Amino acid sequence: MSVGTVDRSHFRKQKTFLMHIYPGCNFRCKFCMAEDMIRDSPRPSWEGLMLDLDRLKNEGHVNIDIAGGEPTLYTRLPDLIGEIIKRDMNPMICTNGSMLCETSKVEPYARHHPLGIELSFHSLHPEIFDMATKVKGSFNKALKAIDVLQECFSFYPLGDDPREFLTTNTIITKYNYKDLEKIVDFLHGKGVRIIRFSQLLLSGTALREHGMLVRAQEMVPYLQKALRKARELGVSYAIDRLPLCILPGEEENFISGTIPGIKLSFCQDCELSPRCGGITKAQLIAEYGAELLAWRSLFPPDFFSPEDIVFLNEGG
Repeated sequence: MSVGTVDRSHFRKQKTFLMHIYPGCNFRCKFCMAEDMIRDSPRPSWEGLMLDLDRLKNEGHVNIDIAGGEPTLYTRLPDLIGEIIKRDMNPMICTNGSMLCETSKVEPYARHHPLGIELSFHSLHPEIFDMATKVKGSFNKALKAIDVLQECFSFYPLGDDPREFLTTNTIITKYNYKDLEKIVDFLHGKGVRIIRFSQLLLSGTALREHGMLVRAQEMVPYLQKALRKARELGVSYAIDRLPLCILPGEEENFISGTIPGIKLSFCQDCELSPRCGGITKAQLIAEYGAELLAWRSLFPPDFFSPEDIVFLNEGG
C-alpha cells in the first residue's frame, strides 16, 4: 500500500475492549486519567487474564487495547500479547514509550505479529512534554521509542497489514492546541502515519487540572488546520471524546460515538445525535465553567464530582 492510502480498519472501529492491567506507572502525568484505577484496583492474576480473554473472544471482541498505568512495566506483557493473537484477536499497547527506547527491550514484542502500538505524544517542546509527564527526558525517550519501534517492525502503511501499526495519541490541552498542525508535520517527518487527537477525561489527576481544558471555539480552528495538514501529507487520523458536531464533515474519523457525555437541548434536533454520545463533562466545563452551578439540577445525579464542584465554585 502507498503511504497515502487510508485504511479505516486500523482505527479499531470493530468491537474493542480496553484492558487495564494496572502495573503502576513510571510517569506522573498532570492529566493522568487512570491514577485512581492504578492506585485502587487489584493486580489481575495471569489465570484471571486468560479467563478474561476467553470471555472477550466469546463476546465477539476483535481488538484488545492494553493499558495501565504503563503496561510495558508488566513483565509478562509479551506473553499476554501472544495469548491475544492465539485467540485471533488484535492487540494494541497504549504506552508512554519509555520502556521501548532500546532495541533489546522491543525485541520480545517484535516476535509477535500483528501488533499495534499507540504512543502518547504531548508536545513538540521538550520542556512542555516533560512538564506534562513530570519526568525529565520523557520527550527524548518518546522520540527514541518511535525510531526503535520502526526499526523492529514493518508498520502500516509501509507494511501490508493494517493491524500492525504505530499511532500517536495527543491529548488536546491549553499547552499544545496551537501546535497541533506542527505536531502532525513533525510526526510525519518521524515516519508516523497514523495520529489520534483526544479530549481529556476528567478522572484521576485530570480532576485537579481543569485549567488545561480548551474551549471549542479556541481549539477547533487549530484542529481543523492539523487535519488539513494530515490529509495533505497522507497521514490517517482519528478524533476521540469530542462531540461529532464539533467538526462537520469529519464524522467518519471519530472513533468514540458513544462517549460518556450528556445531550443538551440543542442536541435533540441534531441529525448526528443518534451516533453521538453528546458533550463530555470535560468539554462542558471548558465551555461554561462556573455557569454550570446554576444548571446543576438539569444534570443526572453525581454527574459532577465533589472535585468538580470545588473547581466550579472557584470560578473556573
